[in-house]
Amino acid sequence: MTLVSKINSRLPYHWLPDGFAHWLTRLRTKNLSVVLLYHAVGESTDNPLTSGNIHDIPPRMFHDQLSLLKQFFTVISLDEMVSRLKQNQSTTGLAAITFDDGYLSVINQARPILEDLKIPATCFLITKLFESELFWRDKVRWVIQQNLVALFLDFAIKQNVAFKKIRSDHFYYDSKDPKRMNSKLMDAALDAFITIQKETYEFSNEKIYCDPLTIQSHKSDYLNFGNHSHSHYILSSLTPDEQANELETSTNALKQLNQPISKVFSIPFGGPEHYNTDTLKLFKEFGYECYALSNGQRVRSANTHHGLISLNRMMPTQKRWYLSNIG
Repeated sequence: MTLVSKINSRLPYHWLPDGFAHWLTRLRTKNLSVVLLYHAVGESTDNPLTSGNIHDIPPRMFHDQLSLLKQFFTVISLDEMVSRLKQNQSTTGLAAITFDDGYLSVINQARPILEDLKIPATCFLITKLFESELFWRDKVRWVIQQNLVALFLDFAIKQNVAFKKIRSDHFYYDSKDPKRMNSKLMDAALDAFITIQKETYEFSNEKIYCDPLTIQSHKSDYLNFGNHSHSHYILSSLTPDEQANELETSTNALKQLNQPISKVFSIPFGGPEHYNTDTLKLFKEFGYECYALSNGQRVRSANTHHGLISLNRMMPTQKRWYLSNIG
């Protein structure tokens, strides 16, 4: 029986994403390794902050993906993967699991699955959300879903916020383009705008992110945590001092959890345009050994920059990445 036939025969449910078996086959037969990136784990809801663009995945599909992955790869912790890369050891046939943003569903929905399958994972947290602050990308989603983009951009112009060519019909993507704006200024403008609009529009207060108390009361041998910055701003859009403040604030907040924290820093948005040389210098200064990207690439051995390991990750919820960027 060929490997692809073996994988197809073990698919637990017919509704696993198209190409998932072939994607695993390509990775395994080429003796490659992979780090998977997830966000929220849960069923779709009507809440605009928990649906849409956050790459969420139903719990049963998450379970099925990891079950299949475990049959053909040895799943290890992210920090063990980094340790092997640092020592130039082989990572052939190895996989690791990560989550970005710190959704509460990682603890409520994903953690029991990880424990059942005995699979370790690392969840990267946005520490500003510990304070019940709104995530600025949720604010962007809310403005779009309320059809207020044009009104917001006009408001920002009147407030003398320096945005460069942000197109109303491409607002979601332009609002995270470091060439177009400083994301800290974007967040402040969104706050001011939403404060006014709250008098007219409803805004959900549903808790969707982890807080320190929840994290500390649900300790698990199969889930540890890491740094995804304080505010999830586009680091390359900030000044060096603003970047340093993001790292210092988030690093100190994570220390207060009294739990082992990963030596990997997950870069917000995770593309090459979202960090710069100042960012890498700060990672070294704050004691990080590796930075994780979300670029749809498989793991490459000993890929270092400025003395730091650069770690590629793939999102299995994005079908277009299954069969690309593997070779």
